Amino acid sequence: MGRADAYSGLGELYRSQGECHKAEKCLVQALEIHTKLGNDRGIAESLSLLGGVYRVLRKYQEAENALVRARHISHRSGDELGVGNALSLLAELYRIQFRYDEAEKTFIDAKQAYTRISDNAGVGTVLTGLASVYRAQEKYSEAMETFIEAEKLHRSVSNDKGVANTLLGRARVRLAQGAFAEAEGLFHRAQTIHAQVGNKDGVVNALFRLGELHRDQGNQADAERFFDQAQATFTIMGDETGRARALVSLAKARQSRSKSKEAEESMDKARAISHRIDSPQDRAWILRCLGEIRAEKAFGTAGDNQRRAETLFMLSGLYLSQSKRGEANQSLRQTPESKASQAKELLDEARDISTRIDDPPSRARIFHRLGMQYMVQSLHKEAEEAWKISERELAGIGNEQMQAEVLILLSGAQMCQFKFDNAEDCLTQARATFARLANVDDQPTARNVRIGLQMVEDMVRDLENSRTVVEAFCHQNGLSPSEAYEVRSRS
Repeated sequence: MGRADAYSGLGELYRSQGECHKAEKCLVQALEIHTKLGNDRGIAESLSLLGGVYRVLRKYQEAENALVRARHISHRSGDELGVGNALSLLAELYRIQFRYDEAEKTFIDAKQAYTRISDNAGVGTVLTGLASVYRAQEKYSEAMETFIEAEKLHRSVSNDKGVANTLLGRARVRLAQGAFAEAEGLFHRAQTIHAQVGNKDGVVNALFRLGELHRDQGNQADAERFFDQAQATFTIMGDETGRARALVSLAKARQSRSKSKEAEESMDKARAISHRIDSPQDRAWILRCLGEIRAEKAFGTAGDNQRRAETLFMLSGLYLSQSKRGEANQSLRQTPESKASQAKELLDEARDISTRIDDPPSRARIFHRLGMQYMVQSLHKEAEEAWKISERELAGIGNEQMQAEVLILLSGAQMCQFKFDNAEDCLTQARATFARLANVDDQPTARNVRIGLQMVEDMVRDLENSRTVVEAFCHQNGLSPSEAYEVRSRS
């Protein structure tokens, strides 16, 4: 088993250095040797390690298959540590795919496995993951309690890195609750501990979150400082993807401070890096964000950060009201054409890359955001196609709430093109979905459902008003709705 152990060790080394493709090859070699020897424990360990590498490479189905096998083999051989490790990795895989119910159950199963062998470090790790699931579900009380319980366990085994990670988690909960000062203090404490133990991943995570915190509060100077520190740290780490993401955020902060030259420099660096990144998901995200920055610079922003207000303003207020459409067109005519063209070029490039991504949750998110940016530029057909793809992906992964929300957006793009029957079908589907979800006990979901139902009703009213106006116009001018749309688009 010496060769198998050597391959495993080399695979872990490559993984720690971010060279996951090399790690995969080594771990496959180790798995083959253990399989020939009939060494169940070695097989399970190799499968768990491979599952972790596949997760980083976003080969989610391969990761799930490997980890399910690892759990089964470990259980069969009575290896509780192996069971806990496989379940912990599997739960994390579910979490990053937004499969929160499965993640919660699997984290709890992993906790039970570690508890049976009194592995406090393992229990602390899975509790941190479980708390992150609660935070994502907006179950903030449960999240905070679980993070604190995890922190105590990490302290009991002197796991400073684990302590720092729980502090980061608690900070994100308090940030979501609007307790900015407390969140900032927790982020700084986490950063200090990660720095003391030499964990650059933790340090840069804290720096990035601090940048986001100050950005969301409107403190763009502090946001710029933290994002700049984050991109410098990513550079030292050799993490080009992380650096590109930090440069995108840095560019946004600099643009908000009217530092156009520096913002352009950051965007140019991020785009150059994007062409060297293997992951199509990351490339598409970077290009899409750069497109958003260009679009905001060219067209301005909607202004209201609340999703409902932004959506209704952009879809019904700005585009469907004749008088406001005139004001919008006047504003757009004042926009530098070169900036608008650059924005569309970046968005189209992100769209083309995204079509090759074999990861439904990522595709759904990317095309959702692309649709929003196309709409800001009055590119209604492109927005419609983007949201159709997002809606199909969300249907495939069973995310009904988000699917219904995208259907509302899709109806808006269709209404802008005078496709009123199509828009009505989308709103009918969205209403039916929200009605089904209205019986869910979860409080955050219930709140979102109420908002969604109200949005549907608002959009239905806009649809009927707009249909009446357009039908009258078409009748007077002898045009079909599609011809009327073309006339309006040229005006």
